[in-house]
Amino acid sequence: SNSSTDDILSTIVPLEINAYRDALQAYKSAIYILSSAEKNIVTLSEIDKSPLNQTRGQDSLRNQSNAPMHFQGERNGADDELHQIRDAKITVELHLADTLTCLGYCHDSKLSEYDKSLKAYRESLSLYIRHVGRFHRMVSNTLHNMGNIHAELKQWSEASSCYRQSLAILKRKEEQERS
Repeated sequence: SNSSTDDILSTIVPLEINAYRDALQAYKSAIYILSSAEKNIVTLSEIDKSPLNQTRGQDSLRNQSNAPMHFQGERNGADDELHQIRDAKITVELHLADTLTCLGYCHDSKLSEYDKSLKAYRESLSLYIRHVGRFHRMVSNTLHNMGNIHAELKQWSEASSCYRQSLAILKRKEEQERS
């Protein structure tokens, strides 16, 4: 029975890891597309604000009352679109961080591939800090997971550092909730 369980796990775990890797690739592709769209809008916005276009803009302001409504709203539309792209990018990067955390867990708990696990956790930690801040529970959880790996590797100083940072975040959260 133990042998059949091992056979099942040896089949399922690689499938699970491949699924996470496919998801990572999809998220990275989405981030690339969103970043490209963001650059295009910013570039168009900079062109629109150039001194040459500013003088033309004065003439167009005189004629703006005659312009169709959809042209009058172009600048606001570009700002809205830029805002939506940036929001989408943050959402995708947070999903990427979650997927990296899951991948780190697979490499750690299921395959004992600690270097790969730490790499995934470091990437997710960086994304979490960038988007939810240094003192978020997801940052604490990731640091705790990293501490577990360092302890497994008998890297006591690194493990202690990760655990202390994780605990400090949790204590800070608890104090904030009490006040």
